[in-house]
This record gives sequence, C-alpha cells and structure tokens, in this order.
Amino acid sequence: MIYIHAIFVTFMLTILHLATASENEPAVCYVCNTFTDENCERGNLSPKHLKNCSDFKMGSKYTACRIIEQNVDFKMLNMEPNSRIIRQCSEWDGARPCYYRGGFGGRVNVCHCKGEGCNSADIPKSIIFTIFLSLAFTLRVLL
Repeated sequence: MIYIHAIFVTFMLTILHLATASENEPAVCYVCNTFTDENCERGNLSPKHLKNCSDFKMGSKYTACRIIEQNVDFKMLNMEPNSRIIRQCSEWDGARPCYYRGGFGGRVNVCHCKGEGCNSADIPKSIIFTIFLSLAFTLRVLL
C-alpha cells in the first residue's frame, strides 16, 4: 500500500510542476546562436541573452523556450562542417519535450521547456529538479 501512495505522490508532484507554467503566459528565454555569438555556448550565457519573448514579432504565441544542437557533418553550400547551439523562444503544445532529426549531411537535437531561462542548459533544470524532488520524497516515504 505504501508503494502505491509513493507512486501517486510522485505522479502528482510531476503533474503539479508541469501545470505551474501557464499555457498563455509569454516565455522569458535565452535567445542566441553560437554561429553569430560564441558566448551562446554552454556556461557562457549572460543576462543580455535573456529576452522576454513577447517583445518579438508575434511574441504572444511564444509560451516556451527551445534549445537546438545542430550539426552539419560535411562541407555543403560552401560552408564547412560545424556544430552550433541555438537558443530561442518557441511554441510548444507540451508533447515530446525533446526530439532528434537527422538527414543527409546533418542532424539536430531539439528540446523545449517552460520556465524563465530554462533553455540555459542541455537538459532543462526544472525537469531535473522535479525528478530529484520526487525521488527524494519517494525514498523518504519508503524508508
């Protein structure tokens, strides 16, 4: 019985966390691209990269943040192979927070998240926090 209670509480904490970000609230995200700004790299973000998405054209539709890791594997259209990180505002319906796309000569990993500046890392920090909190609570209940 205690296991069912722990699983239920873990599930409810996760749902509560996901529900805290309003669907219609404009996002505040890091917006930059390592192709034009090397400070967009992991660990080099500054407050100047943090933007209110409602300030952009059609900004009211942006309710989430996105990080894209893009890789071009060989020379194409007079551009050398490269990797870049793109951080931006986005639309997101809540399905599939991360996905991978690959094709001829390139591939991308894309992750969406909700919460101020959540696209500052590879894995949204808010998700890690929710998992950690849920596990800690479950262990406390079980022990």
